Amino acid sequence: MTDQDAQSLATYWRESESTGSDETWADQPEDEPDNDEKRDIVQSSPDVNTENRDEALITRIMAEVLPVHETLSTTFIQQQYSIGYPRAARIIRELEQRGLIGAPEGGRNERRVLVHTPPQQEALADGV
Repeated sequence: MTDQDAQSLATYWRESESTGSDETWADQPEDEPDNDEKRDIVQSSPDVNTENRDEALITRIMAEVLPVHETLSTTFIQQQYSIGYPRAARIIRELEQRGLIGAPEGGRNERRVLVHTPPQQEALADGV
């Protein structure tokens, strides 16, 4: 794009704004949501893939982390698996609900690991 093209485009935009033109772009029909509306729709709808990804991560944590650590924290999960804090907090809550880790103790965010052996391994060890 040349400087002259950019200047012409800028002039067109200024004139369109000052005249109050309510034109729509030809490639975006009026009834189709714009990008901001699409983002809002995606953020407000439940994501089944999130649940599947969380379940896969919980399985990994049960196999990799619980057997070798005495305590666990949201920050540890976040850093160990390169995920955001909200997702790590959701994972920690789920592990607590399943009885695998305890509630936060005192003013610290660490939680005691209550079950060190993944349930599948416990079943195998019991001969089931």
